[in-house]
Amino acid sequence: MPLTLANTPAAAIAKLAAASGRPKSEIAELVNETRARAAATASTLSNKKRREYAKHATAERVLAQLAELYPHLFGGRPQPLAIGIGDALIARHPEIPAADIKTFLGKWTRSRRYAWALKFNRERFDLDGNPAGDAGVEFQFMTIEGIMAAQRKRKK
Repeated sequence: MPLTLANTPAAAIAKLAAASGRPKSEIAELVNETRARAAATASTLSNKKRREYAKHATAERVLAQLAELYPHLFGGRPQPLAIGIGDALIARHPEIPAADIKTFLGKWTRSRRYAWALKFNRERFDLDGNPAGDAGVEFQFMTIEGIMAAQRKRKK
């Protein structure tokens, strides 16, 4: 609802007009513009939040599917995943949209639980549970740095 002299406290408009030396109608217009900008910003933020929640729901749904199919990787304690496992998942499961798998893997591999798995287990695993290479010391070091940075951020 636009701000007018009718729906704004007259005392507030009068006080602002007296303090600024501007007419009451100009003050009402300025307040109206400010409210419109605030509403536009709020709707943008809510759209961003909606997208975040949608991505989270997608990741949770894909996790439930993959935990059932690959409990050794996605059920219980996470295991470091083989490089390129996303392509293997997309090839094996055409019924799950590729974008959903990518969203899930992005959230999964950036999670604190996965970072801890990398910290303590240097071996990566493929979809069948077979060892698929070494995570590498430099990758483990970057993971530990990320965990420590997140802990520092949480303490602030």
